[in-house]
Amino acid sequence: MDLNSRAQAVAQRFEAKYLLTEVEAELVRDYLHCYTVPDRKDPEYTVTSLYLDSPANALYSSSANGEKNRFKLRVRGYDLDPDRPVFFEVKQRVGGVIRKYRSTVNRSAVGPLTAMTLPGEDALVCASSATERMNLLLFNELGQRFGVEPRVCVRYLREAHVSAFEEPVRVTFDRAISFAPAPKRPEELWTQPRSWSLLDGLPVVFEIKFTNAYPLWVRRLVQRFNLRRTSLAKYVASVDQMGLEHYDVSAKIATTHLTGTTLNGRTT
Repeated sequence: MDLNSRAQAVAQRFEAKYLLTEVEAELVRDYLHCYTVPDRKDPEYTVTSLYLDSPANALYSSSANGEKNRFKLRVRGYDLDPDRPVFFEVKQRVGGVIRKYRSTVNRSAVGPLTAMTLPGEDALVCASSATERMNLLLFNELGQRFGVEPRVCVRYLREAHVSAFEEPVRVTFDRAISFAPAPKRPEELWTQPRSWSLLDGLPVVFEIKFTNAYPLWVRRLVQRFNLRRTSLAKYVASVDQMGLEHYDVSAKIATTHLTGTTLNGRTT
């Protein structure tokens, strides 16, 4: 699948993560009042994601080992309404640049699509969107190539703010980060009660997301509070706490075999 031309048109999106205590998070939020406003679309919401991985845990290992070029496959939903769609996402990192390829999918299609069945015409909410169909085919192609299956669910409460100016900056505070094994029927993740375990040592994950330029006020924020950037990934932290007995014991030190994978015209 040649998506090189589309990849070149994607803006340079960056993410920076920091771990905060609740007290630090309150101080940072107070400081942000001069520069941001609550996200008008939805200032606070619950995120529930289903992560997929290969039998050899290639996607886990690429992140745990800090590989510069890597990707994740996940299905994300924002509420428990069975009539609301979910989002199939390929999240790619090339160096420090983030690209996300997302498709809006009917929940009735979650089971077949996570089993790597080719999407039918009724899978997408907007069946006429060539971009969304291409994104979903990319998800399917990568999933089949690595033989992925549902592995871990992650849930957290997100508080979101956006820049009060015209610049495309978004900051988020993630709290109550929890995980659970993937259900046998993935489509039930957003409709059936589950037993969630809190991640240890993660009171608040603070993220700054910006496009192309790093605003001066963001730099001042980081300096003022002496924030230390982290590469923490919620999926990796969840797998680690759940215990590698559920996975390949050698996953953390194994080579991931992502080298040579072509994604959107780039060879990782």
